[in-house]
Amino acid sequence: MKTATIASPLLTSDNMESSVMGMDAVGMDLATYFMRDKIYSNKIKAVVREYICNAIDEHNKFDIKTPVLTGIRTENNENTFYVRDFANGLSEGDVRSIFGMYFRSTKSKSNDSIGGFGVGSKAGHCYNDTFFVTSYFQNKKTVYT
Repeated sequence: MKTATIASPLLTSDNMESSVMGMDAVGMDLATYFMRDKIYSNKIKAVVREYICNAIDEHNKFDIKTPVLTGIRTENNENTFYVRDFANGLSEGDVRSIFGMYFRSTKSKSNDSIGGFGVGSKAGHCYNDTFFVTSYFQNKKTVYT
């Protein structure tokens, strides 16, 4: 979703100092808790939906015709859900920014994508404290935890 900033004239009394809205560390912890643990009513469905939608958006952005791969792998008696797209991959900086910062999105300046608020990429945190991101960036496979 394309976002825009709308500025309104500031009306103040004489000699009134302006201030900027923000959040301190306690507020950020609380907001992160709600964005991570309380935003989704069905956490498994949220993880599946958010990661598949993000992969489809990347395919649409780069006009990739290869289907997005999804499934469940079983290794060492443990099931792992995966989504694999074939877009350009992410650099380490992109992984840190996209998966580590709320309200950061590569889709903020487009109306052609699902989302755009930088929330969906963190869906894995609503279900588990740890998840893996495998990126194929510049012909190099890197796994991030």
